[in-house]
Amino acid sequence: MDYTISPFIDIDLPPPLYVLPVVTLTLINVVVLMLDYVLYSSQKHFFPFISPTLLRLIMCSFHMLLPMFVISDHPPSNGLFTVAPWLLAVYSATFPMTDTTKFMDWFNALLNTAYEPRLTLEQKNQSITDIRYAGLAKALLGVFKFVFLFVIVNRLLPPVARNTIEFPWFSLKSISFILLFGTKHYCLLGILDIAFGVMQIVLGKHTIESMHEPFFSTSPRDFWGRRWNLFVSHFLHSQVFSIRISTTVDKKKKGMIKKKQIWTQTKEFRGFMSFFASGVFHEMMIMSINRKITLENFVFFLIHGLAAYLEIKFRKAYNLKQDPTGITRILCNVCTVVFFGVTGRLFVSPYLRDSFFDFNHSSIWKNLK
Repeated sequence: MDYTISPFIDIDLPPPLYVLPVVTLTLINVVVLMLDYVLYSSQKHFFPFISPTLLRLIMCSFHMLLPMFVISDHPPSNGLFTVAPWLLAVYSATFPMTDTTKFMDWFNALLNTAYEPRLTLEQKNQSITDIRYAGLAKALLGVFKFVFLFVIVNRLLPPVARNTIEFPWFSLKSISFILLFGTKHYCLLGILDIAFGVMQIVLGKHTIESMHEPFFSTSPRDFWGRRWNLFVSHFLHSQVFSIRISTTVDKKKKGMIKKKQIWTQTKEFRGFMSFFASGVFHEMMIMSINRKITLENFVFFLIHGLAAYLEIKFRKAYNLKQDPTGITRILCNVCTVVFFGVTGRLFVSPYLRDSFFDFNHSSIWKNLK
């Protein structure tokens, strides 16, 4: 059995229209993002030809489609060019704007996405100097992750990354290598620690922690909601969970109006939809980077969304409000790690199949040359 092929579909996409230097593509994305401000602040001039909602849908769609046609000459950067501008565009689209909205108000709203939303009492009482020292520590942590990656992790991985997916799904070698590539991904995201750390040093404000000990997660829900890539996690929370819940009147009882929650507005459903959105985002990253559609990342996030949904239902059914402790916590952590080692193959396979982690040998890289 050939374990290297996608278990779902494998559709090749045409090459991009333009391949640009990283700096050039960065400037283009900045200009397009500023165009959002110009159009949204002038939206009354488009009405009734284009409604504010339609205008925002058009701009968000443009941000989403741009990486499909224009990519950078550095494949590892294309994932960032796919997701980051679109996330900022969505946040910009939801920011209430009128023709009196000042540019700095809009710009500061975008910056707020990088600030820590829940400060501890100790953090609130810190001086600017202490905040900047904490930012320096955060940036150095990011540097340490890269050192750990090159000194330790890379030495444990096979010379040819694609060989990892030649093993059966449930073999010990497959699970071990998938977890190692997950560790490599964790270390590569140390770039967020460096970026947020520098930002904290310059601005003197607490920026968000990108990670919170993800290897000690006790469940997929714990991993995605409280430990992994917290910048995106908080973004999804602000755009999904903070929406006002709609209700319908069910009946009156003893003078009280009892309201029934619409199932599509429940936290469980909206939580699952955040996984659905993550699956779409990551599939688009694969489309931009590898020029393929495999649906592996999409299915990966659906599986994890279902796992998180079942955990919520299980906790409610047995009234489990506290996190596991002692031996139960250890067992939950081991089960979570194994679960990621098995299902994580869906996440990393599109990258391994094209030798994405071997940048100088990637077929995409050769084509760009």
